[in-house]
Amino acid sequence: MWCWTEAIQRPACFGLVGWAERQFRSMDRADSRDLAIALVASYQGISLLTNTFRDPELMVREGRRLERWIDSLTGGASPRVHAGG
Repeated sequence: MWCWTEAIQRPACFGLVGWAERQFRSMDRADSRDLAIALVASYQGISLLTNTFRDPELMVREGRRLERWIDSLTGGASPRVHAGG
């Protein structure tokens, strides 16, 4: 069960990690937490670099790379994303 008090007290990125972890878990990945951390860390890092270098193409390229990475985890089939959790 979702704890709203906990969600309010935690930084937004923790909510994002939890969401990503649930997505990987729905793909039956035993390493869902590690994959979620890797995904969020990569996206946060490229966001910082995109802003620093003022180059939106960096975000586009990293987004495509992450899509390929996720596809590779599913054997090429695009996973279903659950928006609500």
